[in-house]
Amino acid sequence: MMTEGQAIEQAGGVSPTNVGNMRPPGSSKGFQKFDTPEEGLAAMDSQLKRYGDQGHNTLEKIISRWSPPNENDTARLVSAASKRLGIDPKATLNLNNPVIRQAVGTAIA
Repeated sequence: MMTEGQAIEQAGGVSPTNVGNMRPPGSSKGFQKFDTPEEGLAAMDSQLKRYGDQGHNTLEKIISRWSPPNENDTARLVSAASKRLGIDPKATLNLNNPVIRQAVGTAIA
């Protein structure tokens, strides 16, 4: 018998333990598996911190990497996140700040 999370994931929905639909490192296919929602959220937080360290520190840059245009309607996702957070998509974000990462993560999820 499948768990509710497995059923959602199998149906193409967001996994309850990987709300950011994070791919395995170095892969453009499949999704990472986490044992708990907390592990998935911690992975999302770590990835956002890495993006900031690499200079991907605007909503436009972050979402373009997270949800690339070859797979998604990235422009629409950037616009929706910008409206949701009330910030310019080109504004520089301090991704060393956990509150900022949480807000961006919420918009991604």
